[in-house]
Amino acid sequence: MRYSRQILFSKIGKKGQELLNKSHVTIVGAGALGTSTAELLTRAGISKLTIVDRDIIELNNLQRQSLYLEEDIDKPKAEVIKKRLKQINSEVEINSYVEDLDHTNIDLIKSDLILDCTDNIETRQLINEYSIKNNVPWIYSSVIGSSGYILDIIPKETPCFNCLFNHVNPELLGSCETEGILNTTVKLISSIQTTEAIKILTKQDYSKELLYYDIWNNRLNKLKIKRDLGCIICNKNQFPYLNGEKKTDLIKICGRGLYQIKGKKLDLKQFKNKIKGSTLTDYGLTTNKITVFNSGRTFIKANSKEEAKTIYSKFIGN
Repeated sequence: MRYSRQILFSKIGKKGQELLNKSHVTIVGAGALGTSTAELLTRAGISKLTIVDRDIIELNNLQRQSLYLEEDIDKPKAEVIKKRLKQINSEVEINSYVEDLDHTNIDLIKSDLILDCTDNIETRQLINEYSIKNNVPWIYSSVIGSSGYILDIIPKETPCFNCLFNHVNPELLGSCETEGILNTTVKLISSIQTTEAIKILTKQDYSKELLYYDIWNNRLNKLKIKRDLGCIICNKNQFPYLNGEKKTDLIKICGRGLYQIKGKKLDLKQFKNKIKGSTLTDYGLTTNKITVFNSGRTFIKANSKEEAKTIYSKFIGN
C-alpha cells in the first residue's frame, strides 16, 4: 500500500490518511519552497493540489529548486512541476496556472489550505486578506541565507500576517538576491511547513508561534505573536489588496534583473512576425530580452524600471 508507512505513524493513522486523501491544498509559488513542499504533499497523498506561479525556470534555480532539470530551463515552472508531480503520484489531481496572482484571479487559490511559497510581501498580504475574508487557513513561510520562518495563520484563532508585518519595511528584510540561500535551508523550512500543513489537514494541534530556524547555527526560536487590535485586516475587515487598491503594473522579480509589466493582451501569432528571432510557445512569445505571456503579462530583462518601460514601449508599444 502506497501510504502504509505513513499510516503506521501514530499521529496519522488510517483516519488521518483518509482526511489527507480528501484534502485540497493550494501552493502559491513554485520556486525553492514550492517545489519541495509540493513534492512532499504529493507523496503524502492529498487529493488535490493547485499550484500558481508566474515565473520561468533559470539556470540559477537548479541549485535549490528540486524537480527542475537542465532541460527545463526557460519553461514555465507551473507547467513543469505539474508534469513531475504526476510522475510521482498519478492519484493526486494537479492543477497548475502560469499566472501572477492578483485581485482579479484570486479565486484560483480557493481550497482547504493555502501555502505561501512566494518571495514578496505584496502577494502574502493578498493571500492574507483572502484567507481572513473567506475563513481559509494559510501558512506563511520564507527562506533567506541559512534561516527561515514559518507561521500558521488560522482566521478567528491566530493573529494574521498583517498583525506581524504591517509596520515592517520590506527592503530591510533582504532577499536571496542580496543574501543568497543554502539549499539545505529550503528543505528544512519546507519540511516544517508541510508538517504543519498535515497537522491542520488532519485536524490536530498546530504551532501557535512564529517559528525561526537557522540551520547553519542550529538555532531554533519560537516567538509568541499577539494580535494587533488596530489591524485593519483581521479586526476591521478592510481588504486593500483584495480590492485592487494596492495593485501595481510594474514590479521587479526577486533575484535578478527581471521586471514584470501587466501589459495588454496581444495576438502573439501576428506579433511574432514583427520580432526577429522570437519563438512562439504554448504559454507565450519569447526573445532574448522579453517574454510575453498569453495574458499580455510581460517579463523584461533590464537594469531598472525605467529601462524596462523603454524596452516594453519599443517591443510592444504604449
